[in-house]
Parts: sequence; C-alpha cells; structure tokens
Amino acid sequence: NNAETISDHITLIHKGKLVLDSNYARLKKEYSQDIYAVQFKGNMLAFANALWINFDLIESKQIGENQFVAKVKMLNDSSVSDLISTLMGNIEFEGVWQDAPSMEDIFIQLTQVTSV
Repeated sequence: NNAETISDHITLIHKGKLVLDSNYARLKKEYSQDIYAVQFKGNMLAFANALWINFDLIESKQIGENQFVAKVKMLNDSSVSDLISTLMGNIEFEGVWQDAPSMEDIFIQLTQVTSV
C-alpha cells in the first residue's frame, strides 16, 4: 500500500511481460466485486435473515458484545441504498463501506492469471 500513497499510476511487469498499466482508481473499480462491509450492533441472525435474496453474506466477525462486521456481496443489481433499506430496522448501523481489493490482492490475481 506504500505505492498507493506516493503514486496514482501502476505498471506491472510479470515474467518479462506487461501485465498492467493503469491508474489506481480505475484499477480498484475494475477489480471491485460489489462487496461491502457493514459494521453494526444487533443480532447476527436478524442481519443474515434480512439479506434474503438480493445479497450474499460472505463472512462475519464479532468485534464486541452484539457488535459485528459483516461482508456482503451485492446480487441482482442491488445498490448500497437497497442494502441499507433492507437492513434498516433490523440492526443499528455503525458504518458501511466498499470492501475494495488491495493492490496486493489485485497483483496476486493478475499474476496467477498470467502464470497459467
């Protein structure tokens, strides 16, 4: 992540081949998988049940008494507004943010594809 703080562009060469030449913002958007993290207070079962068919609960972690962080994948062209509306009344929101892939995640994904 140090490269992200000093530059806004990345060129990746792997095994002598140009794999990537892009800016960070475009790259993160391109490799984003519509996954959002939700930090909340409440009941994990109520949270999971509220998601139903438009969202997929990928993982969750308890971080305090009745306090959780859950990663949710958007399905069926759902939006963040849809997610919030679906969960409203079931939990107490503390934060919602896009779980963008790190540059390391993108690098690993790109080099695995080009190594095959």
